[in-house]
Amino acid sequence: MHQIVNRKPKSANIGTGGFFVCLGDVLATIIAFIFAGWMVDKLSGLDFNSSLISDFSYISPFERYYLYTGISIACLGYFLIHGHYTHRIPWWNQVRHIAIAAGFSLIVEGFASSVLDIRTTTPLIALNWALCFIAFIFFRLSVFRLRRNSKRWQLPTVIIGDSSTTSDILYAFNADTSTGYDVHTVFLRDLHDTDPHQIDDLPSRYKNLKIEHDLENYEDYIIHNPNNYYVVVLDTFPGILRDRIVESLNKANALYSVVPTISRMSVYEMEPRYFFGYDVMLLQARTSLSHPVSQLGKRSIDFVCSAIGLIAFSPLILMIAISLKLEGNKDSIFYAGERVGQNGKLFKCWKFRTMSPNCDHLLHEYLNKNPEAKKHWEKYLKLPNDPRVTSRTRRILRKSSLDEVPQLWNVLTGTMSLVGPRPILPNEIELYGATINDYTKVKPGITGLWQVSGRNSMSFQRRIYWDSWYVRNWSLWGDIVIILRTIPAVLMRDDGH
Repeated sequence: MHQIVNRKPKSANIGTGGFFVCLGDVLATIIAFIFAGWMVDKLSGLDFNSSLISDFSYISPFERYYLYTGISIACLGYFLIHGHYTHRIPWWNQVRHIAIAAGFSLIVEGFASSVLDIRTTTPLIALNWALCFIAFIFFRLSVFRLRRNSKRWQLPTVIIGDSSTTSDILYAFNADTSTGYDVHTVFLRDLHDTDPHQIDDLPSRYKNLKIEHDLENYEDYIIHNPNNYYVVVLDTFPGILRDRIVESLNKANALYSVVPTISRMSVYEMEPRYFFGYDVMLLQARTSLSHPVSQLGKRSIDFVCSAIGLIAFSPLILMIAISLKLEGNKDSIFYAGERVGQNGKLFKCWKFRTMSPNCDHLLHEYLNKNPEAKKHWEKYLKLPNDPRVTSRTRRILRKSSLDEVPQLWNVLTGTMSLVGPRPILPNEIELYGATINDYTKVKPGITGLWQVSGRNSMSFQRRIYWDSWYVRNWSLWGDIVIILRTIPAVLMRDDGH
């Protein structure tokens, strides 16, 4: 992973977009307050035996108006301090801040209401701030969607670096369009690559990107194009060349960020340390996954959620089993494939059977007859139309990822986790190289970063990169983000083959 260190120039800020984001937040707090009060009013008129509901008749919602207003203003101040109204903050960082603000506000209002003897109840406060969280998200998504194609929102961006780091940057920008970085040109400088003029791994959005190779003129380009925002991989320019490019950027008064090459490090929550009077910055790493409390928390969530999931999905599992049998499936409806797990131990990974036993010859025949399909298989180790999947129900299971529902049993028994690298076959270990050490540190997951980042439209090497990144930068919040991103990915059948 590569961390972008911004100079934060004023003209790179989001401008009037920040006003609309702030306006949306204000509307969110007002609407949540009114709607929560309306729901309480309706519930108080119902005849329930529950003491929780009967307490609603005691509430005077508008007694908490001043306290709620003060806490809401504090929330807006928190967002302002974290740059939500001024800077281009990545989307999931915004969501994290919103969740923290809403959760902390709930606690503060509950405590203050008790101290000040305000007539309210915990359910009302919890409902109000839950609605507030949802409203914050809704209004921000609306603002970003409306302004996505606005010239004022988009920031013309040029990347200068090596092909590998540039590819990582483009994937990061592609995954978070709310930041508005509009990359139109790339200057490539590769000191070690055999072909320095190509980027083999690009998101589809950037397939027609302008790539410059004339590195002798990049300084003139900066001087004559000062209105661009430059993202520079300084490690690409050793010694005096590095000083020259920084001098060119400063001379043109151009806006820029620098990307230190810090691959293979746990950088997601690195904290910068500065030394007054010196051009020295330390990035202090933090590791979370190895902490016993983190492991206990992750396992507890896995156990509870998988148990609930198996109960909830049991009718669906029965329906799928009946459907497979009606199609003439004489084999077991479940398939236990051997996969590589934590610490390199092999385990049985359960799935619905979507292929007939001993059908690999169908794949070999298909690949021999279809050269394009063979190229696709060699790059992705997947096929959009696998010849081994022979029935309608099986194709639906593969396309919708429902064939993986039985893996909840693996999660319950502790051989898998809800979130983690997808389990790999034993013969795929050598493809991971040294990165296999990261993979085997954790339990494989039902869903993971690869699942929600393009999945089968990405090369296997990109999958390895994301598996390694997840392990090195694990956090509970990261797992929550992946689970939230999994829902739309599955519903939209995002490359599920």
